[in-house]
Amino acid sequence: MDRMPTQLPVIGVYVDSRVLTKKIINVIEVAKSQGTKTIDCDELIVFLNDIDHTKGDLSLADLESYKANNNQAMELFKSTITFGLGAIKSIFLLNAGAVVILLTFVTHLKRDDVTYFVSCIFPFAIGVMFAAILAFFAYITQFLYAYQDNTLRRFGYFFHMVCLVLAAISLYLFWEGITLTSAAFEVYGKTKSV
Repeated sequence: MDRMPTQLPVIGVYVDSRVLTKKIINVIEVAKSQGTKTIDCDELIVFLNDIDHTKGDLSLADLESYKANNNQAMELFKSTITFGLGAIKSIFLLNAGAVVILLTFVTHLKRDDVTYFVSCIFPFAIGVMFAAILAFFAYITQFLYAYQDNTLRRFGYFFHMVCLVLAAISLYLFWEGITLTSAAFEVYGKTKSV
């Protein structure tokens, strides 16, 4: 008599026949505990056909297509994270660079001229703070998106929106800093030309 293979093909992947046998035995034991004394052959065949995933559920091509779509979605998600990280770094560097440039410029001015530019540093410095908070909330957002629980994903979406608001505020503060600095240079230039 031929021996049964120890592995059976299921959806193009091999599953250990012992696992399948244990599942069948468990179902039969449950039926026995519920008072079933005999199993009808036709019902057994129907049951085994329901278990047999090779009867047209998915082909190997379907699985490969599914894997390709998942890989594409994963790569798009990774690129979204990469672009988001780049945006956060840019916002941070814009404001931090402006603070450094203004501080460097102010250190070369006379004491009386410094007053024109001191207030210009604040929007940039607060923009740096918002960019740092943005980075923290972006981490929280990705952490929450990683869970399969819909409630946590909704919180992730909420923090995603918070990140967008923080980014907009930080960029607005950069614009405000540029406006104040431009006005300060205009006033400073007029006082020096007189």
